[in-house]
Amino acid sequence: MRILNVECSKLNKNGNLKVFRSQLPKLNEFYPSEPPIEQSDWRTDISVNKWVKTCYICGILAPSHCSKCKTVNYCCRAHQIYDWKHGHKEICGSNKKIIRKPEILLNEYEIVIEREDKKDTDDSIKEEEEEEEEEIKKYEAMVQKGEAGIFQNEDMPNELLNMVNEKEDKLFSTFLSTVDKYPHQILRYDRGGNILYISGESKIDNIPRCSECNGERQFEFQIMPQLLNFLDLGNPLKCIDWGILAVFTCIKSCVPKNGYSKEYIWKQDIIENDSNKK
Repeated sequence: MRILNVECSKLNKNGNLKVFRSQLPKLNEFYPSEPPIEQSDWRTDISVNKWVKTCYICGILAPSHCSKCKTVNYCCRAHQIYDWKHGHKEICGSNKKIIRKPEILLNEYEIVIEREDKKDTDDSIKEEEEEEEEEIKKYEAMVQKGEAGIFQNEDMPNELLNMVNEKEDKLFSTFLSTVDKYPHQILRYDRGGNILYISGESKIDNIPRCSECNGERQFEFQIMPQLLNFLDLGNPLKCIDWGILAVFTCIKSCVPKNGYSKEYIWKQDIIENDSNKK
């Protein structure tokens, strides 16, 4: 069993992004060896609280608990205060239980896995690039003949004008063509494959080696900007933002010495111009 955990905070800084890898043999004391069954009463005996106390609000390690009833655990005072104001005060010390979803948590979604038809995507991108190149050649020929003025700008695609007047970003065009086919795609998994860059202005050229075995890392998957639409984080100018998030992991999937191995995550922003770099 191999698990990758991606973590981040709301602040829009690269240092707030972390990814950790953990691995377990198929037969282990934490997880069943067979896939779970989608039933509410399936293996109700499985609980992380068997090994460690977790926060009632967010589910992470909880070193503290309610000083009155001593039965509900929290990761921090802020979550303890939140729970006290949102229901725990009324039931503290009793056997009553309130099942509720804290409003401060992100919504949970099911991720549907689908295969991408790379052949159709590649063929479509190639055809589009050929059409664009043909239009550019026609326009440049008319410029040389002094006939370009017969066109009105609104009759020409904005993309074509940008390609003629500025340095064209082929990678951004490819990105848009791909996303157009899969508008709800939030994650692209292609272990050992290639990144779908959102811009050609910045590309990764130095991937750190594995911190556990010093071996090489390879690209494994990327998180798409469409995920931000589902997270609903509020003001986009004050919260985390990204063009893509690319995750690189140890090629050998070496066994972590202390349970978790820190892997490498790289953030590419959308760069419009020099004055708008993030």
